Amino acid sequence: MNVMMIISFIHMVVLVIKCILLQNVRFHYFCKKGDYYGYLVEFNFGNGKKDVVDISMKVYEAATTTTKSQLPPTLPIRLGQTLNFSVFYYKCMNST
Repeated sequence: MNVMMIISFIHMVVLVIKCILLQNVRFHYFCKKGDYYGYLVEFNFGNGKKDVVDISMKVYEAATTTTKSQLPPTLPIRLGQTLNFSVFYYKCMNST
């Protein structure tokens, strides 16, 4: 390992620790709740599906707002949340 890799690793560890100390629990709650409702959308039909899509969209938007204000854009946790939201949007919003 070279010095730059070690510095990058230490920097990432520091960022992860900062995230844990900040609003990480709240962020994970919103993300998991959004994922949960996203999965429910796949198994609901008719009017029930529209209601679940609306709830999931609100939860994902709350998670996105939280991450934008409190987490750096290159943190893997934030990137994962963004990916999950985009998958939800593609699968659920295009099919309603």
